[in-house]
This record gives sequence, C-alpha cells and structure tokens, in this order.
Amino acid sequence: MRPAFPTTVLLSIGLAGCWTQQVARPGQTTGTGTGGTDGGGGAEVTFQILPNHHQLDLLFVVDDSAGTSIQSKLAAQLPTFMQVLQALPDGLPDLHVGVLSADLGGGGDPPAGCTVTGDGGELQAAPRGDCAATTLAAGAAFISTSDGAPNFTAPIDQVVSCILPLGTGGCGYGQPLAALVRALGADGAPAPAGNQEFLRHDAALGIVILSAVDDCSTPPASALFMATPGTPGLLDPLGPLTHYRCNRYGHLCSGMGTMLAPPPLAPSPGGPDDAGTEQLFDCMSNDQPGGRLTPVSDIVSQLRQLKETPDDRIAVSAIVGPPVPYGVRWTPAGAANPQSPDELWPSVMQSCGTAGDPAVNPAGAQRSTDGSSGEPAVRIAEFVRSFQHGVVVSACDADYAQAVTNVAADLGGVARGVKCSPSLVPSDAQGQPLCTVTAHYLDAQKQRAQLAVPNCAMANDELPCWTAGSEGSPDCRAGGRPLYVSAPPAFEAQAALIYDVSCPLCDSTSRAGCS
Repeated sequence: MRPAFPTTVLLSIGLAGCWTQQVARPGQTTGTGTGGTDGGGGAEVTFQILPNHHQLDLLFVVDDSAGTSIQSKLAAQLPTFMQVLQALPDGLPDLHVGVLSADLGGGGDPPAGCTVTGDGGELQAAPRGDCAATTLAAGAAFISTSDGAPNFTAPIDQVVSCILPLGTGGCGYGQPLAALVRALGADGAPAPAGNQEFLRHDAALGIVILSAVDDCSTPPASALFMATPGTPGLLDPLGPLTHYRCNRYGHLCSGMGTMLAPPPLAPSPGGPDDAGTEQLFDCMSNDQPGGRLTPVSDIVSQLRQLKETPDDRIAVSAIVGPPVPYGVRWTPAGAANPQSPDELWPSVMQSCGTAGDPAVNPAGAQRSTDGSSGEPAVRIAEFVRSFQHGVVVSACDADYAQAVTNVAADLGGVARGVKCSPSLVPSDAQGQPLCTVTAHYLDAQKQRAQLAVPNCAMANDELPCWTAGSEGSPDCRAGGRPLYVSAPPAFEAQAALIYDVSCPLCDSTSRAGCS
C-alpha cells in the first residue's frame, strides 16, 4: 500500500474509446480531439489538470414551503452522509457547509404567506425544531472546518441537522435555483454579507436541493405572484393564484392534441378522464424568450461561471418528485374562490406520494408510507442534468440511506479532483499505465519552470509522484482507472501550477501493453 499523501489530484484513465480533454486556466490555449502521436506512430491522449486542494463548499438548498417528511428523512441520514466523506482516502475534506432557504418572497405585492423578499438568499444558521443550540461560533452564518479549526463544537452532522429542517413556513412559491445563485453572488450582484466568505476560489462546489415541488424562479420584477384585481380564478389572465402558475409558465409539454405547449388551464376539448385528470408527456423547462420564469439555462450558465473547470469542480444533486409521470387534475375551487366555488381549477398531480391519495398521479409507480410526496420537478431535474456530476433522487424513497451514500460519494469525487476519460491506455510490466506527467509552474522568481513527475513505484514514493488506481474504481462511476498525482502542500502552492498528462492509446492490440 502506498502511504497517504497530504494532497491528491486524480485523473481517471478509462477503458474504452479514444478521447482527449484539456482543462486549462482562463487565458490558456488548449486543444481537443484525439491528441497527437507518441513518437512511435500511435495516438496519444493529453490532459491538463489543476491541483486539488481537498476543499468542498457544500450548500443544502431547502424548499421550506412543504415537505417536512423529506426534510426529516434527509436530516436522519446526515451521519451516513458525513461518514462517506470521512472515509475518503484523504479523509474529510476541508468543509464549508451552508443551509439555504428557497424563499425569495413574492415581490412587491406578495400573496398570502409570503413576504416581499423572503430570506433573500441569506444562509440560515439558527437552530430549528427540537434543537436548542447549533454550537456554532457567535455570528457564524455557515459551518466551517477550515485550517483544522472548526467553528462549532458538536459533531458536524448534528450541527447540520440542527439547522436543516427549515419547516414549512416559507413562501408557497419556492425559488431554489434563484436562491442558489443569489446566495453565491452568481447573479451579478454581491452575495449577502453573511455569505461572502462561504465560496472559496480553490474549493469544489457541492449543491444538494431538497424540494417537494418544482422550482418557480422568476426575474425580480415579475408579476407572476400577483392577483389581478376584480378578476378572480380563471378570469385572471394568469389563471388562479396557486402554485400551478409555476407549472403553467415554467413548463412545456406534449399532449392535449398539441406539441410542446404550456400545461392547460382548462381540459382539452375531449375533456379529462373519469378521474378528472389528463396526462401530459415530454415535459421540459420553458426557456423560451419572454417567459415568466427565469430560464434554467441562464441559471446553469451563471453557476458554471463560478469555477474555472465547472465539469470537474461542481456536483449537483436533488431529492425531488420524479419528473414523470406528469398529470393535471381539475377540482372545484371551493373556499379559494367564494364567488364561484364550483369553478374547476387545475393542479399538477404528485408524481409520487401516499397510496390512495387522489392528488397522486395514478400513472406513477412509487408510493410512500411516511407521508413523503413530490410534484414533477421538471426544472430542477433539468438543472441537475446540465452538470457532469449530477444525481437526482426520488423524494418518496423509503429512506435516503442509499441516496445519501451516492450523493456524498459524488461530492467526494469533486472534492478530490477526480477526472474520468474513456481511453484505452497500455500498461508497463508492473501494471502501471504508460503515461508521463509534467508539472508546470512559476518559481520563486516568477519564472516559468517545469518538473517531470515520476511514477511513485519508480520514485520510492518521493513526492511529487503519481500512481494509478485499480480498474473499476468507484471514483469513476462509468468505469475507468484513476491516476493519482500526489504532492506536498508547499509544492502545490506554487503559482500557476498545472499538471500536463500524456498517455499513449491502444489503437492496436499488437501494441506493447495492450490486450
């Protein structure tokens, strides 16, 4: 066993295909394709990777308008979550952990249950529920283990679980995606004062979204949450003032005899089925120009700009209602519309939920026994799928043990700098891939310098050096072989440090080291 080293950068050499990726700092020129040759007439794969600092900024984004059971289930699994991170080869990352409410309010004339700005993207640090004290240092807005000096005294999972269950007192039009970019200052305005030290330049960014409904992020001046005076219910040009507005103006679906149209206010001409429902298909975020919700693609772009290499340094997860099935149900308005209590109002059915609940889509296969439910999270799922490291979990899972394990492993991967490339690379007699690694940096005189980084087996583990992990390592979910580059912290503190990696490809089984 090779001894554990202070700092590790990982690059995975995969098992199939020919592929080249280069990752560079802004301003550097890189190329893509199949690389050049290895001097022997064969192709090679080349990479540039940044040093890893084993730091993770982890943000839990919680919709506090509904879903107390899913909040409790996640809080119960936080010990498992932290155990996975603690079991990483380099131990628990240097952590910043924040808890964020999805409540951004309802605008200038907020509906009942909403304030004008909600929590405004500010990190939450107050104890909730039965928890009396977080043990955080006075004035701390987030949890920190930086520099080996935690700003709390209780076990870290207990501190997070003391804050995370935010309850259901928030605005009924949750905006987790907009709250996320607001909290991190990714929307072009400075982050809230208490959040400003949360996001670190060299840290990986992990995001976990917990919501029982889909995202309803709107531009700041939106009137989506306002009722038109004198036109209640279906007479309002935007329809009844309910969360269905988020679906109607945030989604496009096929069905109802049309292709990619907003979910309807009224049933199609053929009418709903006997249960008063209508199934829609192929639903997606409505990112068309002029839409009333903020395009998911815009939010993805804002978040990606926070990191130089977002595919390697950002991991996004969501515990939400499955995006399918997607059904609309019409029921009498009742007391919500005293002038016309029999008027049929639409609502999106839960894609998973309690067996026998008429609000649950009969086309859904998942039923919960603990009160968990979730409406189709079309926008949130689309957001997660926009990142290379993305995990979507059903809010109705019996417990979140396996989900939390998978999410934490993915977060651990970005914290360690794991990269996976689908390439066939020949090996030497000791089973090590025939790669070369060169460190480029600025020396103490600010002059360009480079250092050949040897294989650890050839360098008697003298740092810096590299070695390869085993094939099928969990560091690469799609299969692969991680390449570990280890160096002392003082070396990785060199200015402009970057590792160039070059590996020959098995373009022929007759090539030495290929099978």
